[in-house]
Amino acid sequence: MKLNKVVILCLLLAATNVLFSQNQEKVDSLVKLLPETTDTNRINVLRLLFMEYIYVDYKIAKKYLDEELVIAEEVDIPYITARLKNEEGVYYSVISDNENAVKTFNESLDLYQTLGNQERVSALLNNISNCHRNMGNLALALDYQMQSLKIKEAIPVDGEKLSASYWNIGNITGDIGNYEESNVWYRKAEVYYDTAGLIDDWIAVRYNLALNLKALDSTDQALPMFEEAIAYYEENNLNNDLAAALDNLGQINDSQGNYTAAKGYYEKSLAISENHGERSLIALTRRKLGLIYSKLGRHNQAIQLIKSAQELGAKTQTRKWMYNHYHALAEAYEAKGDFGLAIQQFALYDSLKSEVMSEENIKKINELEIKYQTEKKEQEIALQENEIQLLEQKAVTARIRQFALLLGLIGVILLLGSVYYAFRQKFKRQQAEKQKVDAELDHKKKELTSFTLQLSHKNEILETLKKNIKELKSNVDDTRQYNRLINTIDINIKDDANWDNFKMRFEQVHKDFNTNIKRAHPRVTSNELRLMALLKMNLSSKEIATLLNISQEGVKKARQRLRKKLELQPEMPLEDVVYSF
Repeated sequence: MKLNKVVILCLLLAATNVLFSQNQEKVDSLVKLLPETTDTNRINVLRLLFMEYIYVDYKIAKKYLDEELVIAEEVDIPYITARLKNEEGVYYSVISDNENAVKTFNESLDLYQTLGNQERVSALLNNISNCHRNMGNLALALDYQMQSLKIKEAIPVDGEKLSASYWNIGNITGDIGNYEESNVWYRKAEVYYDTAGLIDDWIAVRYNLALNLKALDSTDQALPMFEEAIAYYEENNLNNDLAAALDNLGQINDSQGNYTAAKGYYEKSLAISENHGERSLIALTRRKLGLIYSKLGRHNQAIQLIKSAQELGAKTQTRKWMYNHYHALAEAYEAKGDFGLAIQQFALYDSLKSEVMSEENIKKINELEIKYQTEKKEQEIALQENEIQLLEQKAVTARIRQFALLLGLIGVILLLGSVYYAFRQKFKRQQAEKQKVDAELDHKKKELTSFTLQLSHKNEILETLKKNIKELKSNVDDTRQYNRLINTIDINIKDDANWDNFKMRFEQVHKDFNTNIKRAHPRVTSNELRLMALLKMNLSSKEIATLLNISQEGVKKARQRLRKKLELQPEMPLEDVVYSF
């Protein structure tokens, strides 16, 4: 495969990448590409493999990341280094090494700021915020998140990137127990993901909404959303998300006193987490499972599990969960009857919780959100003031234009008045001329009708006379005189002068009738033109027969021949064609 084909395939695979899920067919295609790639092209393939595995199996993902870092050091291209530092930070955050994640994300952030890529800067601020949230630095997490959101709004970015910020702000406000406010942010993201058809994100944000609903004791609303998420996570091999969802189902059953069911969910969650998940999630589930063992009277096993959760919490620096580990261990000691050790753990819990969830921190978080909302309002007010100034300027301009338009309108009215007067006079003249033309045309129509009737009447008389003479033929000895009389009658019937007079009068009423027919149908004969002229006058077959000195049957045959010559369809009346000329 040529190198440019490798690049194209990488781009296609990247464009179709589904967030947080693995496509085995895609992975197989990428693995086949590796032997044929070098340098930056190999980095691109390795990066896609890293993204396919990072949320499915971080150990395999780390193998691809390490090779990327080696090649990147050799090629030494700033934007590639910045991108890889971000990926390295993602890896650290997935394994809950938040301190190293923050350090690596900051290195990537500095490089992107130097490169002037504000969109990536906002993404790095978002990643750093998430790490601080995991470490319990909630005020700092919200501060970074607000910085990221401001950059996104200023650039601006698309709805998907804005919704990621809404989602993360919802996470932080939910951490301090402000669930209603948290849901406001989640709902903004949910609406966008639903409209855009981003099913992965839609499921995930609804899962977070379910967590808040659970905290608000709306378990009946939360439970279907958890089950919906679990089905999706299982189908798409989203191991970390599946483990977290099972953990929450365990917590719901725990709160309802269904300890056996809760134990089953926690154990499933823990098994997945220990094979694929974040260490902080392992610690969280061990602590909850330990509490279930305590409630079931298995105190030593409970204490052992919760202690292991504490050790992992200390390694991952997830302080927002660490103080709960102390509280859980205190409860386990208390259930066992070791009250001294229980008091000691309660003291540690109280101390750490006061530090993480202090009034000062919560106040600072609320102040940051208020500051963000205030700045947005101030920006809106500034925009409104600018709009008001523009409107005032437009109003002055509009008044000047109105005055100019008024003057122009007066001029136009005067001009239109004179034009109207001239038009009216011209219209009167045209009406008078039209009346004169109409009168002349009407007179000519009457003349034509009268002439036609006279001609028809003359032919009828001559035909009658001819018939009577034929009846007298038997009583006449000299037939020569008889024949001369019959010939004289026939000559009068067929007198072309009569037809010429008819044609002249007909053309005066129906201008260019014959010319138009001949242009459209050159094969039409003079006799057929006569037939069409008589049809145009709406005469009956009897009247036409008299004028043409043929029988009515002859008229019928003449019509048929004419229809054939005009190539008319059976359903088309001959008269309609004649009237169209």
